Amino acid sequence: MNLSFESMHECFPNNKYKHWYINLIEKANLRRGRNIPTPSEKHHVFPVSIFGKNNLIVKLSLREHFIAHLLLTNIYKNDPENLQINKINYQKMSKAVICLMDTDKLKNRTRLVSNEFECTRTQMHLNQKRFWKEYWSDIENRKAASLRRKMFLKNSINKNKLIQINREITSRPEFKIKRSQFQKEFFRNLPEEEKINRIKLLNSPEAKEKARIKRKETIERMTSEERKAKFANFALRKSGKRNNEIKLKIDSLFLRVPRKEYSM
Repeated sequence: MNLSFESMHECFPNNKYKHWYINLIEKANLRRGRNIPTPSEKHHVFPVSIFGKNNLIVKLSLREHFIAHLLLTNIYKNDPENLQINKINYQKMSKAVICLMDTDKLKNRTRLVSNEFECTRTQMHLNQKRFWKEYWSDIENRKAASLRRKMFLKNSINKNKLIQINREITSRPEFKIKRSQFQKEFFRNLPEEEKINRIKLLNSPEAKEKARIKRKETIERMTSEERKAKFANFALRKSGKRNNEIKLKIDSLFLRVPRKEYSM
């Protein structure tokens, strides 16, 4: 079965709870990348316990997340067709709601409303944030984490695997676009004084020297094939051809018609 946002109507039993659930998911999907509530939680549109592993995930507010799981339990509870299968699915969805409620304040409650759930989960998120802030502010904890990382990276297999994964992720056009958008947004929201200070710091001789040394070290670590590929890329970029290739890739990614200025 092909799982997608369009196939939600076919994948769930037909009742009023399904329509409410679909409306909630579509609303969350429309605000993807902007106006995301904080704190928020990731939610699988198609539950993994029923449909298996999938990447269809939306970000919901704490209250919306709780309501979504309640709707899922009602979707399978009120379906007379495929009674035996939906009975098992109902049990799975009920367990998911119980797991959501598994905090000290909510454990012994028999009846719970979404506002109470949101307040409790928000407090839990704040407590976790406070805990990790205190944890990482301790120098000893930071040293211990650094030591664990070094011990892990001593194994060349682990190190090479991490480098390969990192290269694969950072070389994706989608990642580059997202990173660029995030950096622009971050810089735009900075105070004017901070912007001026950052620009001065980047243009300072010390920063330029550091960047030069880092580039030199990176090139020294490369194999001969990687160096050839890098300098060939650099030559293309300098000639302007590489820029046109990148622009064409971005255009195809967003399904836009390439503009005349991009033609090679």
